[in-house]
Amino acid sequence: MKRFAAGAVLIGLPAVMFLGLVAGMRLAAEVGVQLPECGFRRLSGQPCPFCGSSRALLAFSQGEWSRSLGLNPLLVGTGTLSLLAPLA
Repeated sequence: MKRFAAGAVLIGLPAVMFLGLVAGMRLAAEVGVQLPECGFRRLSGQPCPFCGSSRALLAFSQGEWSRSLGLNPLLVGTGTLSLLAPLA
């Protein structure tokens, strides 16, 4: 029984975290909160590996899945997989 519970937490936790991020981005957009500027990009002038994550989550929360995938395929792909993992 404990083994099942631990497995369920390991599979379900990433999905809950991803949904929380998506909901938070949606709420921030509805309220009109501006996203902070990327510190790495501001200092170096180069996009960091995480640039596009916030915009990708916002696009995902608004149902713009193809735009979201274009902004950050790794984040959207792993987030989607985390949502589907409990169904497997």
